[in-house]
Amino acid sequence: MAFIEGNIVRIYMKDFLTFDEMELCPKPHLNVIIGPNGTGKSTIMCGLALVLSNKTTVTGRGKEVSEYVKHGKEMAVIEVEIFRGQSRKGGNLVVRREFNKANANQFYLQGQSVSFKEVDSNLKKLGIQVDNLCQFLPQDRVVEFAKMNSMQLLENTEKTVGGQQLYNQHMQLCSRGGDLQQLRQRQQQIREQHQTEVDKNQRVDAEVQNHHKRAQLQREIEKLQQRRLWFLYTKLRVDHIERKKNRDALVAELKALKDRWQPDVDRITAVKNDSEDMKKKILIEERVVSNISSEATSLESRLNDFVEQRQDAVRDYENKEKVHHQQQRQLQDLHKQLATIESQIETLDEQEGKIGVMDEETLTRAINELTLEGQGLSRRLAGVQEEALEVQDTRRNHLATARDLKQRIDNLNDTSQRRLQLLQQRHRDAYQAAIWLQQNTNRFKDVVYPPICTLLNVLSPEYAQYVEDRVPRADLIAFVCRDKDDVNLLKRFTDEKRWTINIVHSGSDDLSQFRPDKPEHYIKNLGFDTYLLQTIEGPGAVLHYLCKTYKLHNIPVALGDKVNVQRVLKDFMSFYIADSRYTQSRSRYSNDVMTNLSQVQKPMLLTQNLQHDRLNALNEQLRQLQQEINSKEERLKCLHASETELSRAIEEKRRQKQQMLQQRNNRKTLLARRDHKQEQINRTAQDQVNLADALALKEHKMQLASRDALKAAEGLCELRQRHCSAKHNLVIMRAYYKYQCDSVTELTNAFQEMEETVALKKQEVNDATMRVRESMRSGQDTLAELLRSLGLEKPTEIDEEVRSRFNAGIQGLEATEEELNKIEAHRDCLVTADSQVVAEFNQRKKNIENLALQLEKLTTEEQRGTSDLMAMRAEWLNSINKLTETISASFSRLMARMKCAGEVKLSTPDNEDDLSKYGLTIWVRFRGSEKLRELTAMQQSGGERAVSTALYLLALQTMSTVPFRCADEINQGMDAENERQMITMLVEHMTDLNASQYFLVTPKLLPNFPYNDRVNVICVINGPKVACKIPVEAAIKRKKKLNSKGK
Repeated sequence: MAFIEGNIVRIYMKDFLTFDEMELCPKPHLNVIIGPNGTGKSTIMCGLALVLSNKTTVTGRGKEVSEYVKHGKEMAVIEVEIFRGQSRKGGNLVVRREFNKANANQFYLQGQSVSFKEVDSNLKKLGIQVDNLCQFLPQDRVVEFAKMNSMQLLENTEKTVGGQQLYNQHMQLCSRGGDLQQLRQRQQQIREQHQTEVDKNQRVDAEVQNHHKRAQLQREIEKLQQRRLWFLYTKLRVDHIERKKNRDALVAELKALKDRWQPDVDRITAVKNDSEDMKKKILIEERVVSNISSEATSLESRLNDFVEQRQDAVRDYENKEKVHHQQQRQLQDLHKQLATIESQIETLDEQEGKIGVMDEETLTRAINELTLEGQGLSRRLAGVQEEALEVQDTRRNHLATARDLKQRIDNLNDTSQRRLQLLQQRHRDAYQAAIWLQQNTNRFKDVVYPPICTLLNVLSPEYAQYVEDRVPRADLIAFVCRDKDDVNLLKRFTDEKRWTINIVHSGSDDLSQFRPDKPEHYIKNLGFDTYLLQTIEGPGAVLHYLCKTYKLHNIPVALGDKVNVQRVLKDFMSFYIADSRYTQSRSRYSNDVMTNLSQVQKPMLLTQNLQHDRLNALNEQLRQLQQEINSKEERLKCLHASETELSRAIEEKRRQKQQMLQQRNNRKTLLARRDHKQEQINRTAQDQVNLADALALKEHKMQLASRDALKAAEGLCELRQRHCSAKHNLVIMRAYYKYQCDSVTELTNAFQEMEETVALKKQEVNDATMRVRESMRSGQDTLAELLRSLGLEKPTEIDEEVRSRFNAGIQGLEATEEELNKIEAHRDCLVTADSQVVAEFNQRKKNIENLALQLEKLTTEEQRGTSDLMAMRAEWLNSINKLTETISASFSRLMARMKCAGEVKLSTPDNEDDLSKYGLTIWVRFRGSEKLRELTAMQQSGGERAVSTALYLLALQTMSTVPFRCADEINQGMDAENERQMITMLVEHMTDLNASQYFLVTPKLLPNFPYNDRVNVICVINGPKVACKIPVEAAIKRKKKLNSKGK
């Protein structure tokens, strides 16, 4: 068995997913990788995919390489050795990939660091395609194979069995088809654009012709407008000369009026000037009066300040006098305190003389002994406190555990909520009605029970299936009313809300009438456990209805199968044994008794029951835990008592030590206090206020203030005299100013008539001047417009030729305007296009010519491209049809061996030129009564998809020349027969001498299967205690020896 180029020779992994370190050397044909779940079979395929590809998506697992590093490690290493033949330089191809938790990774080729692009180039030369599901199918991507659309399946099949040339030809066809489609779209766009431009020009052709006619009329209008301007300017020049003469006459009249009234104007002006001078003098005098008032106010303020200074001097002296008296009292107090301290020192001396005081050394030794005793007590106290904390922690943990147990007990006791949740899943109308009933119980006369399945408690879960089998589902979700009127009322409410539920009536709680026909010891002798009624608990009315309707009190049940059925048939019409229900019925025609046997289904509604055993165990656990809590609380009380006693003893030692320290420090304290008080007395005596100096200072300040106040009073009297004189002058000036104002008013009234006359004359002059300016401006504007129309700059450029032109033809302004209006009316009646439309018309004419040339060129290119594409498509279709027929024949043959049918078809799109829409579809049939159906992720079961996928891949393998293939648990979901058939065909094909290398991952080997020597079985055994190397050969020999002994 020799390797071929591209075969995997060795796989090495370190710190990768579940592996610490692993090395695997596969064989050149079929390699079956087996092992228990979780040992790392798929990890080998995953590592092989990651080292041969730069994309984590090929594994179908994590998206980041850091997710593949083993937990607790920082970096993973994967290395694969690929056979390259004996003639190649450098030997086999060794690819290595290292990556870490930070998603940093590096590829190595022959031990040298390289980019993945270089690795991929070498792999493609060997025909390795890891991203092709037909060649490499990991466990997590098995389902993706069935999800591939027909186009993806065709492309992957081409890569696998058609060769790179066929795939490249397909891709080239798709590209050329797309280019041709774009060319046709461009051709259609230009054709439509060309037609659009032609249509647009046809629509505006008449308007463009009118535009040219309008231009001709416009030129005639311009000539007439020049003639009109010539005659208009002549008329305006004559009018201007007449208006100028009229204005000059009015100006002369105005001058004569002004000369006659000028003396009166001069007199009024002189009086106005005098009055203005007097007004200024009045303002000056008013400012003088105001300034005098301000100075007087300032002097009054200063006078008040001097009085306040006298008062401040008196207040300062009084404050110093108060401070002096206070200092005297403070000195007296300090002397008293000093005397008290000296008395205490004398008393202390007397006491020490009477009782005798310990010397300094003895006192220090006694204090140290008390300190040691206190420390010992403190350590004992710390020990007690530490134990108390431990007891408290233990008690706290016990309390938390007790709360948890109570919660679990409450959860076991409160099964109604779980039953309602289950009811919500199984029957929503009944659930909504039960919730409504909880909120509206007061509307009914008597008790209305919610659905029976929420009330029944099966004492043992094994009996739930019998209760559900005996009581129909409609009654398990039925509501039970004790009063018949409540039945009708509840029915009306539920009909209004459109709820579909069942309502029954049971008016009695008495179960005494429902006694079994046979006593319980009798059925136990037959092998039964009990009656069905004894297995459930519930309200009396509910059980009364069930017994009355379904005879639960007469239905025996047996969990085991030790009951003699023939003995039981004569006593009971219905009973349960193990998972079976026995029911007897009598024929209406022959009167024969028939026994029906049916399977009991698993319970659906009565799965939430009160667990008495579990509840009792939890209660007992809670009781024991409560006893421990009580014990801890008693111990805690004792510890607290010890803590209190030790704290008192420590406090007593501390008090004795304090007394000794106080005795040692008492004399020092008293002496220090005496020195401090003496120092305070000296400092207070030095800082004492001198009343004589303070009195002299007060007298001096008062004398200065009195002198300044006298000067201020004298200045104030002088200012008041000046103020009276200034006010008198101001009154006289105001009277004279009033006289002048009255004179001006009298003269102004007399002059008003004269001003009105002059004003009217001025207005006439202004109006005449405005008319002259208007005529001059109109003439200038008309002349300028005439010059512009003639193309001249100055009036002097108008020569005899121009004048003779205007003198010939139509004469006069009116005749010229009449002819001009006539031609303008003709022009305005024409419907024409504007200049932009004409420009667009001309531009479109050019575009139409260009588009015609482009359309001709594109048509030639489209015809040539279509011809080339048809030839290439015919060649490709011929190859792909042959390939499809070959694959379909092989696939059909393999499916036939599985007693099924299947074929592979080439799907063709509606647009045959769209080569990207061609695809492969797999059609399968697993039952003879069915038709062939396309393989999809929805139409077939998981096992059917697994069989189809495996056989399709096997069909491809008989045709392709890839160096190796991988399939991870492709047999998952197959039944035993299909799995054996598939593995048989796989071994037949893959152990052929010309077959490529194959890796099949499966959780087990089929028993008694005839594997040959070309099958290499690789067992993956992983765990914390597995040795690095297992003596496989010794284990095989030992097994053979044991088998021979057994025979």
